[in-house]
Amino acid sequence: MSHAHSTTKRRTFKHLNAYQRGQIEAMLRLGVPKVKIAKDLGIARSTL
Repeated sequence: MSHAHSTTKRRTFKHLNAYQRGQIEAMLRLGVPKVKIAKDLGIARSTL
């Protein structure tokens, strides 16, 4: 059965690389809010 009328988009999940993980860790230690970290790195807040 074909789903020609699907309303969902294909999701493109991406993993964080080691550099991004390091940035997140450093910013969290400095007390930077998660919203700002996510915006600066261009990722979703829920990824943190």
